[in-house]
Amino acid sequence: MREIARRRDLTKYFARIYGSPTPKAECIREILDETGAAPSEALFVGDAPNDWEAAYETGVRFVARIPPGDPNRFVGRPGVEKIVANLHELQEYLRGSVCSSQSHTP
Repeated sequence: MREIARRRDLTKYFARIYGSPTPKAECIREILDETGAAPSEALFVGDAPNDWEAAYETGVRFVARIPPGDPNRFVGRPGVEKIVANLHELQEYLRGSVCSSQSHTP
């Protein structure tokens, strides 16, 4: 993952990059510990059932990314709060859910 991000000049967008062999749930716990964030304050965007499993196991919110034409592998899994086809849809969702909830905070 780190090498792919480096080659694509994406490292500037990430504080840290995680990958195998560390289990995803362990990575999530480490991020929560380091940042002091509660699971409800974090969001995992994933495209695989094991992404959902890690989010579910740690109590982190989950958005599934399913490209058009791909099967929905998240049917019946609790806690999938949104399904998006791409990062543009994710951006719109975040603008609506994050910005609207912050505007109501005193």
